[in-house]
Amino acid sequence: MYLYNLCRLDRVRQIIAIDIDADVIELLRRATDFASWPGREKIRFVHADARKAPAEQIGPEPVDHLYVDIWPDLGTAEAVVATRQIQSNVHATQVGYWGQEIDFGHWHSARKGTRRPNALDGAAFARHCRLPLGQLPQSYLEAACVARNLFVAKAKEDAIAPQSSSPSIAPRQRFRTV
Repeated sequence: MYLYNLCRLDRVRQIIAIDIDADVIELLRRATDFASWPGREKIRFVHADARKAPAEQIGPEPVDHLYVDIWPDLGTAEAVVATRQIQSNVHATQVGYWGQEIDFGHWHSARKGTRRPNALDGAAFARHCRLPLGQLPQSYLEAACVARNLFVAKAKEDAIAPQSSSPSIAPRQRFRTV
């Protein structure tokens, strides 16, 4: 879990977790044994729409890193648009978002084909997204292209999978968060 791993880091001083649904915040607290997390005191939960959260809810200190995860499906066009919208309020030094690897893989494949990605491709993708994604390491860029290929293969597999007539066997779903 992203929050759990972040709050354990010594270099992290504060985490602001914003969710539009108060029930999600409560579920996280109850289902994860939140009270036992080391570093949990660094986390401040805010019940708000992150796309519209006023600066006073975020706080006066500059934000070092923004990570956005508010859409149910990978590879959706909404990801970059919503991340940009939130970034316009937050002004974080660096930004990341759920599905970014898949998006980079799609972007790279459409422009560079099967050529191995490099740091210049990572910087060009950040400019394309109009987001401060930071320096994306070579290993990340290569793994993103592999992830994209797996994502495409899975989507093709799901598209041709026969639908079961048995109610006890559920049809396959696209990648989704639960």
